[in-house]
Amino acid sequence: MKLKNQILAVTACIIWSAAFLLVKKCLREMPPFLLSGERFIMAALMLAPFLIPFTVSFQAIKKNFKLILKTALFQTVILYGLFFVAMQYVRGAQASVIIGSSPVISALVAHIMQKNDKLNTRRFLSFLLGFLGVTVTVLSSKPWSSNASGEFWGIILLLAGSVSSSIANVFVSNSQKSLSPMVLNFSQMLFGGIILLIIGCFLEPIPQQMPDLSYFQNLIGLAFISAAGFSIWFYLLGYEKVSTLNSWKFLIPVGGSLLSWTFLPDEYPDAAGITGIILVCSAVLLCNKTE
Repeated sequence: MKLKNQILAVTACIIWSAAFLLVKKCLREMPPFLLSGERFIMAALMLAPFLIPFTVSFQAIKKNFKLILKTALFQTVILYGLFFVAMQYVRGAQASVIIGSSPVISALVAHIMQKNDKLNTRRFLSFLLGFLGVTVTVLSSKPWSSNASGEFWGIILLLAGSVSSSIANVFVSNSQKSLSPMVLNFSQMLFGGIILLIIGCFLEPIPQQMPDLSYFQNLIGLAFISAAGFSIWFYLLGYEKVSTLNSWKFLIPVGGSLLSWTFLPDEYPDAAGITGIILVCSAVLLCNKTE
């Protein structure tokens, strides 16, 4: 990867690292589907001023509506529907390790779905290291214990969301030249946010009291993370292979865990969490050594 693209990839991962902390805080005030719907609609509105002239952007959305709908379904509705539900049961630091291991799944999905993105030996070994980091994290939840079943199934939901995101990355990578990253990100977040909000209105109780000021501050932070992070990522998918780019997501556990351990009072570093971080960081270094 070019140095510019490496810097952008690291920037996106640092931005995403803060999401785990903010989501845990927002879920205290709002149920998951309503929260995720609000987040992505607000994120889309943040990008709207960058779509001028609107007539050109509208024509591009109309022309690429099938791609946008598929991306919204896999990247926003399924991924973040599962993510926000899972975050009710999974610790912030633990979730960051699971999500940070998504390059393992992305590499396998790209290997299956794309002819020009096959695994080589060293990259395969790096993904085994990342998978080992996930295994350590999963076992730390003691899934065999009856009182830890919620956390275990939360981890499963996070992994399922990673599969959905990986499929969306392939769609975007295959069709990137036909639509600008900004327009794609705006439209897929807007449609995905509306769908999530509708699901929440039907399935979840609407809070009777207005959330406090800190909720809206955290919600704005989450919206910015989506608007900035995915715009950068969709741009990079036009220039880099899915497996190569997603290997940088191994950096997410570092920032996510450190922020959760620092700002969430009921979370603290443990041997499993630290071991998982070491393994996934080793994986990203090994993977990018091949480029």
